[in-house]
Amino acid sequence: MRKPSILIILVIAVIMIPALAQATSIFYDLQDLGGGVWKYDYTVRNDTLGSALGEFTIWFDYGLYDVLWIESAKADWFEQAFDPVWDATGPNDGFYNVIALAGGIAPGAEEAGFSVSFLWLYDFAPPSFSGSISSTMVRSSIRG
Repeated sequence: MRKPSILIILVIAVIMIPALAQATSIFYDLQDLGGGVWKYDYTVRNDTLGSALGEFTIWFDYGLYDVLWIESAKADWFEQAFDPVWDATGPNDGFYNVIALAGGIAPGAEEAGFSVSFLWLYDFAPPSFSGSISSTMVRSSIRG
């Protein structure tokens, strides 16, 4: 009886990795509030993770965004926003971080009403947002 070669086992493992890597969807509405102030309203859908989603982070690039503030007040969620800044280490992107205080977003469920306003530093509209949350990430991070 022949033993399977290590190469065959590795090929099968590599083929299986995409099947194991799953993502959760983030949708948004973008609103122009006037005076250079804009707002993202986010909906997060846990459509592929095998467990509840308990945290996500959305990043805001230094030099594009300024002065972030939270517009939502979600029960059972801890939300925090930090402005993009220039400090002794150089430019640092801002972020909006959301942590579940209770069960999070269950598999197959979605949660709407996460909102962040910001000062946009250009005359044209902010870029389209796209993001996903990988089930393999401990801390999910998305670029805005």
